[in-house]
This record gives sequence, structure tokens and C-alpha cells, in this order.
Amino acid sequence: MTPGLAVLRNPARAWLLAAWALVLSACACEPVAPGSAMAHGLWLREHPQASPSQSNFYTCSTCHALTAASANARILPGAPLAGAIARPSFWGGQVRDLLPAINVCRFWFMDAKQPWLPEQAEARAVWAWLEVAAPALPEAVTWSAVGSISDVPAGQAAAGAQVYQAACANCHGKLHSGSGRISKQAPILPEEFLAEHQEYSPQDRRLIGIEKVRHGPFLGYGGRMPPFARQVLSDAQLADLLAYLGL
Repeated sequence: MTPGLAVLRNPARAWLLAAWALVLSACACEPVAPGSAMAHGLWLREHPQASPSQSNFYTCSTCHALTAASANARILPGAPLAGAIARPSFWGGQVRDLLPAINVCRFWFMDAKQPWLPEQAEARAVWAWLEVAAPALPEAVTWSAVGSISDVPAGQAAAGAQVYQAACANCHGKLHSGSGRISKQAPILPEEFLAEHQEYSPQDRRLIGIEKVRHGPFLGYGGRMPPFARQVLSDAQLADLLAYLGL
């Protein structure tokens, strides 16, 4: 790791350490009968009110498709929701119960300061909707954090355009203009990213871009971008994306 990039990372920090202190470590919700609760759960999936924060612009569907087939060629950082209530673990085995896993997302990405409790209407509604709408595929989803950052080989910009459209455009909008981006908080790429890191060398900026994609807000970087594990975005796809961004 180059000295310029080292200031953005804290390798000694345990992965997700701050989140574990804030989310409940046990007790998933008990199932509730479908009906208004299920409708409320569906509404929470599609609206930013899953967090009370006025700055939140994410919904569950920003990162999670219902099934892999329903992702519509998008590259999403989160696992399909189908089977979530029966899944044995989450976040690559680091969280054992569904509600704490949801609270990790709400804390890190949605700026929710307080976790949902098992008895809360929101938690029970999400459970009710998942129980009816996404009962299949209960097996654990392979997902692993990238612990250290290294460069990737040179990619192809033409292929990177497709990766950008599938993985980035939903939040960042069109390249150079940001048209259609999810929020003004999502930087216009690559211009606002380059402006934010203009004091770094081109090689450091490239590594910072890799860091941001792989770690999201974790390991000391900050921000609220979800991380893309290699299981959903390969190093070859990342290389093509960097070429398209001119990094």
C-alpha cells in the first residue's frame, strides 16, 4: 500500500466492528400473519423510510433483488432476498440472524442511528413480507470481504461501459453528467471523484477507487456506498470499469 493511500485505511480495525456494537446480536422476529403488515413490509422495501434519517436515499431494492433472475442484468452488492428468513447466516457468516443483518444495512448505508427491535412494527412487517414474497433459496449466500487492496490488470473501456450501466448507473447516473442519479450525495463520476482526490497521484487515485468499490464505508474509508465483493463484481469487471472511468 502506498503512503498516500494509507491515511484512508485502518487495517487494524476489525471488519464491521462498529456495527456489532450497535445492532442486536440475537433474536430474529417471530412470523406474523400476512395482511397489512405484509403490505407495510413491501412498502418499506421500496421506500427510504426504512430509516428515519432525512439524508437517507437508499431502499432495500437499491441493493437487493427479490431473486437473482429479477435483477434484470443489474450487478447488485446485496444478496437476493429470496430465502432470507431461512438463511443460516448473513454478511459472509459474520451475522447469524436476519434482524441484526438488516440493522447492519440500516446503520451503515441508511444512516439509521437506532436498530429495529424484534417487537417493532417495521421489523415484523419486513418479516411478514419476506415470509410470503421470498420463501425460496434459503441457503447461505457466498460473500467475502476483500481484506487488502491491490491493483488489477488493465481493462477494456468498452466492456467497462456495460459494467458501469449494470453496477453504477442506478446510483451515480450517467457518466460525466450524473443525470438520473439517486441523490446529489452520489458523486458524479469520474469528475467529482477526481476532484475529491486531486491531491493524490494517479496511481493512488486508482487504488482509492478500488478501495471504495471493495470496502464501501468499511475499514476506515467512510461514506455510505455498499461494498461489492468479488462474488458479484469480479476483478476483471472492476478492471474494465476503471478503464471506462479513466482511472
